[in-house]
Amino acid sequence: MTMPKEHTSFTQMSIYEDCPKKYKALYWDKESSLDSLSRAYGSVIHATARRTNNLIKRMPNKDDLGVEEIKTFFDSEFKKTGLPYACYDRGWQAVVKHAEETFVRRSEIFKAEFEVTHTLKSGDKSITVLGRIDRIDLVEGGLKIIEYKSGSLLPDREEVSDNLQLNIYAWIVHNTFPEFAPIWKSYWALGLGKEIKVEQDLTKLNELEDYLVNLWERMDSDKEFKATGRGCRYCPIKAKCNRYEEGIKGSLGKVDYEDNSAVVERYKDVKERLKILNDEKETLSDLLKTGINEAVADSLETNAGNVYLVMKQRESKKCLKGYDCPDCQSYVTQWQELKMESKRGKAKKEVKKDV
Repeated sequence: MTMPKEHTSFTQMSIYEDCPKKYKALYWDKESSLDSLSRAYGSVIHATARRTNNLIKRMPNKDDLGVEEIKTFFDSEFKKTGLPYACYDRGWQAVVKHAEETFVRRSEIFKAEFEVTHTLKSGDKSITVLGRIDRIDLVEGGLKIIEYKSGSLLPDREEVSDNLQLNIYAWIVHNTFPEFAPIWKSYWALGLGKEIKVEQDLTKLNELEDYLVNLWERMDSDKEFKATGRGCRYCPIKAKCNRYEEGIKGSLGKVDYEDNSAVVERYKDVKERLKILNDEKETLSDLLKTGINEAVADSLETNAGNVYLVMKQRESKKCLKGYDCPDCQSYVTQWQELKMESKRGKAKKEVKKDV
């Protein structure tokens, strides 16, 4: 097996840096990175966001958001995928949030779907690296690079700051448009309507090209593609990865997995501990809800060490019995939790539905 000789992408290089085994599975063995439903849903959100950006960018004035036109975009993209209608409302709300945020901020979209290329050279070899930036905004005399994410994970500032792909984009944008400064990098979680933005330290980009050449050479010569054990929890191929399996078994302690009775006992023990933890979670959740009601009535943010928690109140569309009944007075208050857990010095996040 050999690397593609003509071109690669900044995304592929970033994934290889994170885990060579994951890179090989996705781009050599052609394993699916997401299930077909998630992939189709993401394509709808991204495509509609792109068309919305182009609409806002060409509007002579911003007195009208053009919601009907955006709705037409979304419906057209949604029908192409054959997604179940259950996904429609969630997708439309994500699209509306993105459009409203862009409109309300009076965002000046500098570039949308901006394609970037760069040629890396090593001796007599060279390769063209391709990339596409979702959006670049004009902000306070500088530029903000925006990368869209349609999933339910939100990175923290450290991850945005250290992300190789965003660093590459910042480096290329800075070299392409040197008249603009400073440069910001941003992850925009479309489904959450949240953005994480950090300012790029341009001095840290001085040695980036040498690093990319070294990374490419490692990709070109790698014959083993070893798993690093990073990002296993959300890796799409974790079920096929020995490193992940070993990590799970290691965390469970020494259990003879060929002894059914030992596995059953371990299962009962874990299940009981989960029950206790869930009870504790519910108690803590109630305390937080009380704190939110007493503090600001609709939200609470707290930062304790490397754990960051946001809970937001929202009205349920269903009554206590679970039925849709607009006239019912027994509506329940539901809460959404955004949790970041420290792992290997970087915060990992997940959105959990109802706490």
